[in-house]
Amino acid sequence: MVAASAKPTVGVYPEWRRAGLLMTYSSDLVNGFRHAGAYVAKILAGTGPGDLPINALRLVTVG
Repeated sequence: MVAASAKPTVGVYPEWRRAGLLMTYSSDLVNGFRHAGAYVAKILAGTGPGDLPINALRLVTVG
């Protein structure tokens, strides 16, 4: 619907950019899944909740 209106629009998913949006701004999903896997490994290894680090977003995709 937005692509049909020809108005410049910003979205959060790269697929939307390919569908006709002006640009997208989002975190890298593959990198996010990689970090989630590392957290799961730490939890399964017995790391306590207070010992898990809080990471900031490092990799952003702009399309």
